[in-house]
Amino acid sequence: MLGLADTSTLSRWEHGISNPGIVQVFRLARLYRTLPHVLYDELWIELETEFSLLAQSHEPFNTKPQLSM
Repeated sequence: MLGLADTSTLSRWEHGISNPGIVQVFRLARLYRTLPHVLYDELWIELETEFSLLAQSHEPFNTKPQLSM
């Protein structure tokens, strides 16, 4: 269902040696009938905290990267 050549890739994911790429994350989410961010719950919470702290600091969030020449 994931299109993997063998089980070694899955084993590396399970043991934390490597992480699935974005396409595989979406395939896993589809397989488990969940949202992709649920598969990375700890990272998602960490990012929510980080963004919350940025919002509280009242620092403007620059959505357009500055190009230097």
